[in-house]
Amino acid sequence: MILAVALARLLALPVERLAESVDREPVSPPLPLAVPLGASEEVRQIAAAIDRSRAALAELLEDRTRMLAAISHDLRTPATRLKLRAEWIEDEGIREKILADLDEMTLMIAAALDYLKQGSAQEAEQMVAFTSLLQAVCDDYSDLGRPVRLTEAPPLQFDTIGTIFGPSGSGTARAPLTFDQARALRLRCRPEALRRALTNLIDNALKYGGRAEVMVQATSEEVIVDVLDDGPGIPEEEQSHVLRPFYRLEQSRNRGTGGTGLGLAIVKSVVDAHGGTLELSNRARAGLRARMVLPRRL
Repeated sequence: MILAVALARLLALPVERLAESVDREPVSPPLPLAVPLGASEEVRQIAAAIDRSRAALAELLEDRTRMLAAISHDLRTPATRLKLRAEWIEDEGIREKILADLDEMTLMIAAALDYLKQGSAQEAEQMVAFTSLLQAVCDDYSDLGRPVRLTEAPPLQFDTIGTIFGPSGSGTARAPLTFDQARALRLRCRPEALRRALTNLIDNALKYGGRAEVMVQATSEEVIVDVLDDGPGIPEEEQSHVLRPFYRLEQSRNRGTGGTGLGLAIVKSVVDAHGGTLELSNRARAGLRARMVLPRRL
């Protein structure tokens, strides 16, 4: 019985390792699967078939992205021509409506290009002072008179350790040691991409909640950024759907300010590229909490 179990385990091991290789995070272009040593000819054939399927899928997605990017880019020229020609319309009411529609079209094209760029040429990673990046983004809004506030990470605090040479070693209560200096929160990231993601979250908070409160905290393993607003929130059953491209929630979001449905999708794309997570949750009283969790790769 033991021999049969060991033999079955030995036969299943190459298949398990192949499955682990398939489940690894995809890269572009996809790397060939690592075929385990001692794998049978059948397992090798399965691995080759999976490789062919992954390559075909990657090529299909690349062609689709390239096509959509080309269409979005080419639409800019006729939209600009239409806007110039609309200026000559004598009826002021019709002119303003046409210009408003063209402005909306231009925003949609820009948002589509912004989203599609996330899967193309990636910005180089660099080490940055993340708190300074957050402060710069919030200051840009404050300079425009927008209600955006940043709450920085609390100062580091450690419990002192008593020794035989100090008073704390003789039974005296130990006072915690606090560093009053601001925390720079060094983080390896793509700063411009993160700036774009933070801007989208703050824009959403201002659009639907009237104000934005940005809070940051950090551990040795991750940096957590919360963007809070006082808006209507998002129903729990819809919170995963609104992260999809072009998905718009019309029931709780005003249609006149509903945007293109790409803002949160761009944020998720940026966070995914950093190996992090994006979570949405409704606050206890009112409003939405958008939380970015970024791994701290030092």
